Amino acid sequence: MQRQIWAKCGCLDAQENLPFFVESTLCGYTKYAKMIAFPDKYNRSHCFVSENMTSLPECEEMFDKLFNDLLCVRKVKKNTLHSIKFNCHCPDACDSFKFETSYSLAGWPRDGPELDEAYRKIVQDIVIPKFENGGEEEDAQTGQYKLILRDVINYLNDSTKKREIMSNFLRLTVYIEDLAVETIEDVAEYSEVDLLSDIGQCIHSDS
Repeated sequence: MQRQIWAKCGCLDAQENLPFFVESTLCGYTKYAKMIAFPDKYNRSHCFVSENMTSLPECEEMFDKLFNDLLCVRKVKKNTLHSIKFNCHCPDACDSFKFETSYSLAGWPRDGPELDEAYRKIVQDIVIPKFENGGEEEDAQTGQYKLILRDVINYLNDSTKKREIMSNFLRLTVYIEDLAVETIEDVAEYSEVDLLSDIGQCIHSDS
């Protein structure tokens, strides 16, 4: 599938297995990922004003690239799944691992002491210090980035918004359900040693 996408679109789909990885080869996303995540920092916030999305050349280029790549990948996957015929040699892997998974979801953290503790341990002890200690290099180039950092820190320090802030976090707990390991091996039914042994027996019988 990845080869088909590369041949038709000239890029790799991040959702498929990556046979090799160079950041600039990912379809659409990577070239503009940082600009989309931090538009103010890269002076691209004007591209997210609806009337500018297709009227300004640089904005049009950015959104065209994203849209065309995603459209191309979607088209290739649809056509390929319908034909299901690849002209490529894809033998089974010599070694592979498969993990059986299951998941459950629950609201977290609950209001009260659990919310207070999660806010303190995550936001106050980890997130805020990272923002306070970061951004010096970028600030040497533009003062705007530091203003954004200050606004973010002020927002995170507002304890009246604990519930709103913590709604942006997810707690992931991974459990090992079963330590049993199942191994499946291909074993030669007729080995070279057996062949030579049979040949020797035939020669001995004939003599």
